[in-house]
Amino acid sequence: MVGASIQVGPVPIGFLFQGGESEIGKRDQGEGFGNRGGDLGTYRSQQLVFFILGGSLFVSGKPLEDDKGNEMVDKQGIPLVEEERANLKSHKMRYLSFFSDPIKDRKARKKETFKRELMKDLIEKSGKEEALAYLPETNTKPKGYPKGFLWNLEIVAGIYGGIRAGLNLAELADFATGIVGYDLLEDDVETKSP
Repeated sequence: MVGASIQVGPVPIGFLFQGGESEIGKRDQGEGFGNRGGDLGTYRSQQLVFFILGGSLFVSGKPLEDDKGNEMVDKQGIPLVEEERANLKSHKMRYLSFFSDPIKDRKARKKETFKRELMKDLIEKSGKEEALAYLPETNTKPKGYPKGFLWNLEIVAGIYGGIRAGLNLAELADFATGIVGYDLLEDDVETKSP
């Protein structure tokens, strides 16, 4: 890690480089330990901030590998880990991408929503519960990051090693409402039925 940045919501400000490539095509992620993404433990991340441009990758835990030693990734190219909740919290984004919503992506989301609603109507009218198996899966991170990412406040600085201090207001609110049994960010996988 080299540099420093401040992140308010999804917008970083500063100059920071974390992670890199030790070989062509091999993405090395910086390693850290702390409470990040709702988990206390190790995490891996890459980050580039050039004023307000760049991108970041955050993976909570050690990524899963296939038989050939390659990292397993989801639809957005985010490495998968064993714990489902950590997969929900992991993210990959290019800064300012939340302002960009290409037409093809909007069309794909509308098509998925239409299919889901149509299937729900058909199941409700027919009463055939076995059709639930054909219900399209809901994408919890349509732009590559979870809902709570937009509420991040963070300061990062370092030379080789570094320090990261932050607070996620959405996670704090999710914790507070979770005490009374309400899952604000819909990330409590233990409470969901299989």
